[in-house]
Amino acid sequence: MNSSFDWIKKGTNYIEKDELAKALSIFNEVIKKDPENIRAWLLRSEVEFAQKKYREAFKSLKTVIKLNPEQVDAWINIGNTYRELAGVRRGEILKTNGPKSLIHFKFTPNEIELLNQSLKSFNRALKIVENHENALMGKSGVLLSLEKYRETIETFNLLIKHHPRSRHYFYALLGKANALKHINEKRKAKKILKEVKKKSPKNSDVQKMAEMALKYL
Repeated sequence: MNSSFDWIKKGTNYIEKDELAKALSIFNEVIKKDPENIRAWLLRSEVEFAQKKYREAFKSLKTVIKLNPEQVDAWINIGNTYRELAGVRRGEILKTNGPKSLIHFKFTPNEIELLNQSLKSFNRALKIVENHENALMGKSGVLLSLEKYRETIETFNLLIKHHPRSRHYFYALLGKANALKHINEKRKAKKILKEVKKKSPKNSDVQKMAEMALKYL
């Protein structure tokens, strides 16, 4: 196994097996021999993100952007990392106290700034690739967190329109229904949720989310 391609393939296989430490070691070796290998830097950032080493992930992603400012996946991953940092406290509250504990949850000013940075990153990705599926999904989630509900709906609509066969399709419909609820369009939200339940009988996660949303509508 002499080429960077072979080593990267081996590292990717480790990721698929959830052997992240081994994958990280492989990508570090590739970078050591080939410091301008964008693929290795990008994959390293994804492993670091999965390990919740967000500061390290940022460093790897900044290297990718330096090597290629138009690397769309890097901008999406930067957006995801900012968003994840903003949601750490919310996630801990949810895990400890359950969904009802989030009824009166508010993001702190620092968390809002992180969300705004996330939004900028997703917008940068969308300038590079218009209507990119993952960028639209990330952006819509951030807008929902920022309580910009009409912009959220517009972004989910783009995802629904341009990616009807996407793995994100039903989640986009669920997110749209959530945003509609917040602007008192509950009838429209209910219609969408019923449509989701009807069209996704084999997706148990989506079914549960739709049922929960209908319960609290």
